[in-house]
Amino acid sequence: MNVLDQSELRDYFREQVKEKLGADPELIQFEYPPRVELGDLAMNFAFALAKQLRRAPRQIAQEVVEKIPAPAGIAKMEAAGAGYINLYYDREAVVRALYESRDAVLQTDKSLPAVTVEHTSVNPNKAMHIGHIRNSCLGDTMVRLLRYLKYPVRVQNYIDNTGVQVADVAVGFLYIEKMTPEQVGAVDEPFDHYCWDLYARVGEFYKEDESRQELRRKSLHAMEVGEGTEADVGAIVADRVVRKHLRTVESLGIRYELLVWESDILRSRFWETAFERLKQSGSIYLAEEGPNSGCWVMDLSASELFADMDDPDKIIVRSDGTVTYVGKDIAYHLWKFGLLGRDFRYRQFAQYENGEWVWSTTSQDEFGEYASPPAAVIYNVIDVGQEYTQKVVAESVRAVAGDAAAEGYHHFSYEKVALTPASCVDLGVELEPGEEDKPFIAMSGRRGLGVKADDLFDLLVEKASEEVAGRNPDFGREEIDEAAGLIAVAALRYFMIKYGRNRVLAFDFAEALSFEGESGPYLSYSMVRANNIFGKLAEIDGLAELEVDGMMESVAWSVLHAGTPGDELWELAALLWRMPMIAAEAVRNMELSVFAKFVYGIAQKFNSWYQKYPILREEDANLKAARTVFLQLFRGHYRHALSLMGIRAPRRM
Repeated sequence: MNVLDQSELRDYFREQVKEKLGADPELIQFEYPPRVELGDLAMNFAFALAKQLRRAPRQIAQEVVEKIPAPAGIAKMEAAGAGYINLYYDREAVVRALYESRDAVLQTDKSLPAVTVEHTSVNPNKAMHIGHIRNSCLGDTMVRLLRYLKYPVRVQNYIDNTGVQVADVAVGFLYIEKMTPEQVGAVDEPFDHYCWDLYARVGEFYKEDESRQELRRKSLHAMEVGEGTEADVGAIVADRVVRKHLRTVESLGIRYELLVWESDILRSRFWETAFERLKQSGSIYLAEEGPNSGCWVMDLSASELFADMDDPDKIIVRSDGTVTYVGKDIAYHLWKFGLLGRDFRYRQFAQYENGEWVWSTTSQDEFGEYASPPAAVIYNVIDVGQEYTQKVVAESVRAVAGDAAAEGYHHFSYEKVALTPASCVDLGVELEPGEEDKPFIAMSGRRGLGVKADDLFDLLVEKASEEVAGRNPDFGREEIDEAAGLIAVAALRYFMIKYGRNRVLAFDFAEALSFEGESGPYLSYSMVRANNIFGKLAEIDGLAELEVDGMMESVAWSVLHAGTPGDELWELAALLWRMPMIAAEAVRNMELSVFAKFVYGIAQKFNSWYQKYPILREEDANLKAARTVFLQLFRGHYRHALSLMGIRAPRRM
C-alpha cells in the first residue's frame, strides 16, 4: 500500500472537502498530537470552514470523517475536541514504506523550480575565521536539505577579488614586504595564514602615515582595470587564498560547483546591461540637486521594505561615474535570474578529492563546457549586517522582473559568532577583568580575537583525540585519528546549526564535543551504537544484511498494535516518517535548527527504546525479528539524516 505524504494528504483532503462538503479549505495544516493515542496527525481546517458552512467546527469535522474515505496509508480518522480531525496511520504500511526507502538514492525532480544557493563568499585576502564557518555550514546544510527534497540545486561562492581587503594585502606585499609578484607566488604555505598576519600589519602601516591610504586607492584602481603590479599581486593573493579556503571547507565536507569572481562581472560588462534595464524600468533616476546631485539613485520610497527609513533612496552610480558595491551586486543577481541575456565564460578551477571539479567564471578567451541555467529561487547566505543591501538588490529584481521574481529572492541571514569565556582560555586569549562571567566574548581584531577556522578545527581534533583515546585504550593511532577527525566535523557542524540563525552563537568547546546531550558526538554515537548492535547480531546469530528482507515479510506485525511496547516501537517509526516534512519546514522558514533538533529527538528515541527493549537478549523470535527490521530501517534513515547535516559517524568511538 502506498502511504501519502503530507503534501499529498493536503491535496486529497482539499479536493474531497470541495466535492463532498461544497467548501474549499484553502489552507490545510497538520499538527502532531502530544500523545500517540490521540493520533499521528491532526487537522484543524474545520474551524476555518465554520463561517463558510454555517455549522459548528465539531459538526464539520464529524462530516469529514463520515463522508470522506480514509486516504491511502491512513487506517482511521476521528473527530475530536471542538473540531479537530485526528488521523491514524496504517502502521504496517508506514513501516514497510520506511524499510523499502531506507537506502533509496534520491532523484532530482526537474519539474521543481531551479534553485541557486550562494554561501561562504569570504574576502580572498586571508584565512577563513570561525564566523565564515557558520556561513558555510548553514549554506551547505541548506543545499543538502533542498536536494533531499528533490530540488535541482546549484551551489555558488562569490569571490570579491577587487575589493579593499585584497587591495590592502597587495599594499602589504609591495610596500611593507617589498616583494615582487614572483616572490608573492613563492611564499610558503600556509599562505592564507601569512596573509592574516600581514593584513593586520597593513592597518598599522596606514595609522603611522595617513597619506599611505593613497596606496590603497592606487591598488584598488589597478585591480578594477586589471593592469599594473598591484593587479598582478592582487590576482596571485586571491587565487592562492581561495584555493586554501576550498581545502578548509572541504575538510568539513563542503563543496561548491561554481566560483563567481567580481573581476569577471566587471570585465564582462554586466553592469552596463543591468544599468540599462534599471533605467528602462524607471526604478533609478539621475539626481539633479541636493546631496545626491549627479548620482544615479534608486527610488525606494514606495517600497514597504524601506518604510521605516527617513531617507531610503540608495546611490547606485556616484557622480564621478563609479558604480557602488550594490550596483555590481544588482548586475550579478539579474544574471542569476537569467535577466541579463548574457553569460560568463567558464574554466575548471580546482579538482576535489572525489574527482569532481569546481568551476570558475573567467573573462579570458579560454573557456570550458559549463552551463549555469537561470535560477527561479535564490538563497543568499549572508550575515544579518547585509540586510539593507540585500533588500536593495531584491527591490531591483522586482523593478526589472516583477513581484514573482522578487518572491524567489531570499536573504538567508544569520548572526555573528562569538566565544564563551572558556573557549577564549582554550584558544589562549587573555580575558579582561570581569569577562569571565559574561555569556560570550565578541570577536575583536584589536584584541586578536579573530579565530582562524583551521586553528579551531585543529584544536577540536586534538580534544576529540584525547577523548577517544581515553575511552578506547585498545585503539591504535590510525583509528584514533580517523574517529577524532569525524567527531570534530560532527561537533563543529552540528554546533553551527543547532541554534536559531538569528541568535548570536557563542562557541564552546566543551559543549560542542560533549558525548552526552545535544551535540554532534552524541548523534554520531547513536549511529555507531546501531551499527554495533547489528554487528553483534551478525556475529552471534550469523545474520546477514539481506536476511532482514526476509524477516520483513515473515514478521507478524501485530507487535505494532497500540499499547506498550507497540506504541514505543511505532513512535520511532513515526518520527522517521516525519523527516521529509521537517526538512521541508526547515527550508521553508530558513531555520535549520528545526531539523537539527528533530534529528537529536530521533537519536534520543532510539537510545531510549533500545534501553527498554534490547534486541540481543530478546527470546521471542517474532519480537526479535521485528526489532531487527526496525534496527535496519533506523540505520538507513538515520544515516541519511546525519548526512543532511554533513555528519559521518566513525566505525567506533
